Amino acid sequence: MNTLLTTEEVAAYLKIDIREVNFLCRQGRLQCIQISPRKRRFSSDMLDDFVAKNTLSTDSPITVDTENYRRLPSNRKGGSKKSGSGVSVRTQLLEEMRSW
Repeated sequence: MNTLLTTEEVAAYLKIDIREVNFLCRQGRLQCIQISPRKRRFSSDMLDDFVAKNTLSTDSPITVDTENYRRLPSNRKGGSKKSGSGVSVRTQLLEEMRSW
């Protein structure tokens, strides 16, 4: 007979939080035996199935479509945002405050 694991043991085995184990059970992604509303038990076969279904295949590498890749703007250290006229927004604000 298979030994049953507790939620804490499964969390330690998968190296995730207990709340994540409970969340996966509620979603139906991780099979469990519901003992009571707060107690679940897991067999090693259930864990093996979960790991097998959620393991990425190393046969097909992940590729990035560089044709449609959109670059995010970089935040330059010490830089400031430029307005359409090429003058920084900070400079415009300072000039406006001086005119008061």
